[in-house]
Amino acid sequence: MDPERDGRLFPSLISIVFLILSIDTGRVETRGTCHYFSIVKKNWTTALDICMGMSMCLADFDTLKHFEILDTLKVNHTQYWFGLNRHFQPEWEYVSNNHKTRYLPPAHNLKKPNRNCGLLRAVRKRTYGVNSEHCEQEKMFVCAESVFCRQKKELTRYSSGYNTLPRPGKSSCNRR
Repeated sequence: MDPERDGRLFPSLISIVFLILSIDTGRVETRGTCHYFSIVKKNWTTALDICMGMSMCLADFDTLKHFEILDTLKVNHTQYWFGLNRHFQPEWEYVSNNHKTRYLPPAHNLKKPNRNCGLLRAVRKRTYGVNSEHCEQEKMFVCAESVFCRQKKELTRYSSGYNTLPRPGKSSCNRR
């Protein structure tokens, strides 16, 4: 452990989280849950860390309804990291709950070798598909509220165990 390097890393992570919180990231509320669309590009792991720093997780898009809602949103970019991955297992799972894929849109391709992170990509105007991509690439990303989020760290799992359920009677997306 290098104290000098660690001392520089922590303030930069705080700056990244502050940057994301201070800029309008396109907060969208669906089904009572906020989705945050980033305007900065990060690799998949850093995107997950940033989401967790906001008590969120990389978003699950695991039902037809999720993709129908996504197709109606006015977002400005064509590619986003989300919570699907296969880092240390042969099958694709969501980082928020370790569930296998339940639904994939017709426009999907998760068969590329050594591409272990899920990427939402625009197929046509307002239609999204899913591809596998190299996790080290920098892309924008989508965070969502999550009661539980798992992350692979040094080949082990840990959970933050946080609870981010919205308060009754208030929109969970209202941050002023």
